[in-house]
Amino acid sequence: MGRYQDLFVYQKALQLTLLIYEESKTFPREDIMGITSQIRRSSAAVCAILAESYGRRRQEKYYLYKLHEIAGENAETQVWLDLAWKLNRMTDITYHALSDANQEIGRLIRHMINHPEQFS
Repeated sequence: MGRYQDLFVYQKALQLTLLIYEESKTFPREDIMGITSQIRRSSAAVCAILAESYGRRRQEKYYLYKLHEIAGENAETQVWLDLAWKLNRMTDITYHALSDANQEIGRLIRHMINHPEQFS
């Protein structure tokens, strides 16, 4: 297997994180310690934990544990997207685009959980 940067899910997660960082620049200043920092942290954590887990993918139990952690961070990102949208911090179009991307990442992560042997 190649590098973690070659994983399609990593590329998608990094792209989403960059979009979230860009979109969250428009959030009100009052959100910096709340929604802004949390949505950035959780989306970036998906990328970081993917990199960490991929480096230790031959340790199957640890790898699966980390993949479940990634799924949790991805779900948390969706919560922050939902909240930002409900608080009118982003347009409907932006919300749906980011949410769809996040859901695709979730499907890719579930595939990795269900088929870890494809990535070792």
